[in-house]
Amino acid sequence: MGRSRRHVTLDDLPPAYREQALAQLRAIPAGAEPRRQDSATEPEPEAATPPRSGGRHREPNKTEARFNAEVLGGRGMYEALTFHVDGGAYTPDWLAIDPAMGAPTVYEVKGPHPFPSENRARFAFLTCRARFPFVSFRWFRRTRDGWTEEHRP
Repeated sequence: MGRSRRHVTLDDLPPAYREQALAQLRAIPAGAEPRRQDSATEPEPEAATPPRSGGRHREPNKTEARFNAEVLGGRGMYEALTFHVDGGAYTPDWLAIDPAMGAPTVYEVKGPHPFPSENRARFAFLTCRARFPFVSFRWFRRTRDGWTEEHRP
């Protein structure tokens, strides 16, 4: 068998497979382009999706959306600000501007059950709070009784 690195010809196939391939080729209508299934073919085009403007675009989960409605009165901006600190970046859930003072306040919202990733978020939250004293950082957790603020300065 004379195989090249990239292509296999019908002559390279064992007789049983050669006959099977020839039968499939005969079944293709005249003038139709045979569909190749090797690694050199391009994948089928996917359905067109609208382009996204810069970076990722996510929606708040149910807990975060509920917090915005109940606590912020719908004036929160979801993941609108990212803090860059040594070792990474931190994006709080909500940003709201205090109407009286015009000062930014960021909110981290957690549900009643802690996840393993919460420790990373807590560390980033506390690091940013120390690094950016001109921004108010607030951490809220959903409980049976409503919203409880944690990590008060």
